[in-house]
Amino acid sequence: MKERLPTVKFILENRYLKANGTFAVKMRVTWKRKQKYYATGIDLTKEDFDKVMGERPRDRHKTTRQELEALEARAWKVINEMPIFTYDKFEAELLNRRPAGVNSILLREAFNTKIRALISEDRLSTAQGYEFARNSLLATRPDLTFYDVTPDFLRKYEKRMTDNGTSIATVGIYCRYLRSLFNEAVESGLIPAELYPFGKVKTKYQIPTKRNAPAPLSQAEVSKIFQYKPKSEAEARARDLWLFSFLLNGANMRDVANLKWLNVDRNAGKITFYRAKTRNTARNQKPIQVVLTPLMLEIINNHGNPPGKPTDYVFPIFTEGMTAGERQKANESTRQGLRKHMANIAAALGIEGKQIHNYVARDTFAKAQRLAGETGDAIGEALGHENRSTTDTYLDAFEDDVKTRLAENAVRYLDGEK
Repeated sequence: MKERLPTVKFILENRYLKANGTFAVKMRVTWKRKQKYYATGIDLTKEDFDKVMGERPRDRHKTTRQELEALEARAWKVINEMPIFTYDKFEAELLNRRPAGVNSILLREAFNTKIRALISEDRLSTAQGYEFARNSLLATRPDLTFYDVTPDFLRKYEKRMTDNGTSIATVGIYCRYLRSLFNEAVESGLIPAELYPFGKVKTKYQIPTKRNAPAPLSQAEVSKIFQYKPKSEAEARARDLWLFSFLLNGANMRDVANLKWLNVDRNAGKITFYRAKTRNTARNQKPIQVVLTPLMLEIINNHGNPPGKPTDYVFPIFTEGMTAGERQKANESTRQGLRKHMANIAAALGIEGKQIHNYVARDTFAKAQRLAGETGDAIGEALGHENRSTTDTYLDAFEDDVKTRLAENAVRYLDGEK
């Protein structure tokens, strides 16, 4: 007669409240009146836990439920393959311990830990990127471990994704997120360096890259946009914010939204800011200084908030007290509105075959500077590129002259002046 099987259940460890108001979710395995608990890497409030374990969880609760079900399926697979259940054997198989000392932590746990850390830093867009990568990589193997991710596995993953219509660029993005987890795991000693599957040699997997070609507007097209008479206040705001982004050295909309009055020195005629995209990654990030042109000041006066405290926002996109999620939604709403109205403006002006969005402003600024004869180093400095050459010393020596000239070049590009 077969022995009775253990029971597996998920519980909320509500004896220990974490600083963020959540409790750890643990998997409880009961065998012969003895209970042992195993971490899942998931923390929830009691309300969220009840929704996750309810009959029909939705959205993020459904995703969490799927994560727990995948772990439970793995636990039952181990239990069912054991002739006689013992906790030692169960743990050895569940945690995928190997004789060579390889710590094969589940990739799902590594992804979830990274995602939670990013959310705590208000880096929601990056956290979302890791979520997409996690869901894609674990779609067919929920119990995937670091040990399982070999160059051969990655090559098969790439083929499966592209065969199903996913672009090679997207595959590259997901693999770079995965590579980041491997880098951290090797650096922390979690896995040995020989398990690292990425590299440029034939025995390793090389992440595919596909560079998007710049799509700058011509000087004639930019001049048409500048001289366009908006049909509504919404069109005027979108057009002016796009022009402001262009004049702000091609800064993205998040940078424009982040501007506070402390960044704007009207007496000195300068705006100083840090790029949001590299704020958390550049080790020695330099501030970007832009000359405050009369047109930029006019756009601020027309669409910005009245000057207030130094910590007040310049434009009414973000408001004080917004959560990271609310800022992300406000930024995305502004970007989508800008794309919509700029598409209408492009159609009215006969500008065909181009999507006029925020990144186009960046490419167009770079093109304007190149046509004006500026060097690649000066343009890179203006755009806030992380990798700077030794010519930074030269640029610093002529800092004000260079920045004034760059601003003049951009204005001349708008005016149609050669």
